[in-house]
Amino acid sequence: MPKQKKDWGLYLEMTQSLLRLNRGEIASRFNLQPADFQTGSYGNLTGLTVAYHAETMPARLYLEGDQVILVYVGTLRQFTADWLRAHIATPVYPLRSRAGKHFVHQVFPDSGIAFSTERAGQEIRLFEIFWPQPLADYKRKFYNEPEAFIE
Repeated sequence: MPKQKKDWGLYLEMTQSLLRLNRGEIASRFNLQPADFQTGSYGNLTGLTVAYHAETMPARLYLEGDQVILVYVGTLRQFTADWLRAHIATPVYPLRSRAGKHFVHQVFPDSGIAFSTERAGQEIRLFEIFWPQPLADYKRKFYNEPEAFIE
């Protein structure tokens, strides 16, 4: 098995496991203090709790109540966009990206994965892990159509 494929399986398993944590488990695992839990929003959802501490956490965790609903990694450097597209075995839905005019946001709702890349690029930005769901639910909760970009 190629190293990148093995690494992807481990990375995905580790990242998806964060969805199963509750607030107490997050605080314990990442040694968080009350100040590391802030009120915030993501996409169309408001009133979420955002758990994050740059020194101890690999991602921002967005909670609705006590349930993690989204893991936001930001930039993902371990894998290329072409490689991920080839190894995520569900339909992809391209949407406009808030990362910029020349980016596309690729949503794999059946796998619970979304990310943005430059149209001709390989760098992965805005990497998201969420519970698998229909595209309509993803768009209703997590996606805001970006405003027109000006060059």
